[in-house]
Amino acid sequence: MSITKEQLAEMQERIERSKYVPLVPKKAAPLKKGRKTREENQLAIHREKTEISQKVNIKPLSVNLAWQGKRFKSPAYIKYEKKVLSVLNNVKLPATNLALTIEYGFSNKASDIDNPTKLILDILQKKYFFDDREIYELNLIKKIVKKGEEYFKFNLTTL
Repeated sequence: MSITKEQLAEMQERIERSKYVPLVPKKAAPLKKGRKTREENQLAIHREKTEISQKVNIKPLSVNLAWQGKRFKSPAYIKYEKKVLSVLNNVKLPATNLALTIEYGFSNKASDIDNPTKLILDILQKKYFFDDREIYELNLIKKIVKKGEEYFKFNLTTL
């Protein structure tokens, strides 16, 4: 697979914007005709998209039940975190800019869409080893379901 000059320029521009530092110096020794530099190979790897999608049939926990005071996780949150972590798929996620979509299935129309979001973010960070400052796009969706059928579904994609 060959990369056009326009694609290479676009990848270099994206890397510059994300403050990515290439592992090879900018002035590499000339290569034989048709061979790619290490930087070009890294750019191609960096460009590949990774996507993690999963539906978790566990009722989203409210942030109001998650903390004791301002610093300590409540027993309910610790139990919830262990339960969710145990059902999440094991996938390696590259360190890069991310987009996250979370769909909540609530049984109560009055449920706040932003209430469980921080908890879900923290659990996903713990499982997939990323920092929430790497999230550049966040979409939240609220759906109403029957009582007992609550869930959350997420899609985590590299940009």
